[in-house]
Amino acid sequence: MAVIGAPPELVRRTPADAFPALITRHGAGDGDDCGWASRRSFGASSWLVVRPGGHALWAEHFTCPRWIHAADADAAPGAEQRVEGREPVVLDGDLTLIPTPGHTAGSMVAVLRQRAQVLFSGDHLWWQPALGEVVASCRSCWWNRQEQVRSVERRLDLDVAWLLPGHGDRHAIAPGEWRAAITRTMSLAKGG
Repeated sequence: MAVIGAPPELVRRTPADAFPALITRHGAGDGDDCGWASRRSFGASSWLVVRPGGHALWAEHFTCPRWIHAADADAAPGAEQRVEGREPVVLDGDLTLIPTPGHTAGSMVAVLRQRAQVLFSGDHLWWQPALGEVVASCRSCWWNRQEQVRSVERRLDLDVAWLLPGHGDRHAIAPGEWRAAITRTMSLAKGG
């Protein structure tokens, strides 16, 4: 097991069946942490959304279609589905993919939409405990910083209850606090 960010003793003491671990219950599907991050994914967290209709043994052992933005298609050339442009793509009622160019040209987030939204933010946004803020890092912007800030600004329309990133800390957002948090994020990202 290749693990990043966990002491070896903790890994040895954690039972194999400890994951996936429920993080949040949501009307559109529960958000589960899939476990230890691997060096093969650059330490990114992976999340499982268990939909109310079930997940049919993890979509018949992972044969579910993979989605990627066309601008990043070289990262997963075998992906069955490609997103073009910047418009959100509704996958299934309450589950939406939203292009968020910036970190890479084809960065995307996924949102479970209902009253209390769950944002699977990849490398777009995460919680920074030392600042007590949602951040979009200059250091991890590999494509275009100005586009990244614009993508953050376009997330003002959400009402996120849980921020579940690929990298960085996850965080529960108090009801009605998302807009203020993103406004502060934009201020930090612009350097002011």
